[in-house]
Amino acid sequence: KISAQTLDKPFDGLSGGECKIVNILRYFLPILCGNVKKTRVVFGDEITANLDRESQMRVRTLLKRVTEMGVLVIEADHNPSDIYSIHISKLKKI
Repeated sequence: KISAQTLDKPFDGLSGGECKIVNILRYFLPILCGNVKKTRVVFGDEITANLDRESQMRVRTLLKRVTEMGVLVIEADHNPSDIYSIHISKLKKI
């Protein structure tokens, strides 16, 4: 959750978690809004690491929406159960 006050802060005034959320939104919002039509695969390494549980679930929901749009999300994570719970319909165990 990003507040209006957070959006008004300079980037170097944000916490580590706020910076991560802003970067995630910068990347995924154009995809979700349909402004990027060529994105087919997204690679992520610990996308939700160091975020509080609520923020992790919001990011997972965002990732689910991206996969529903036909984008393949390949993610490395130390909590595979979190990935599995969100991407259960598309997940293939290697």
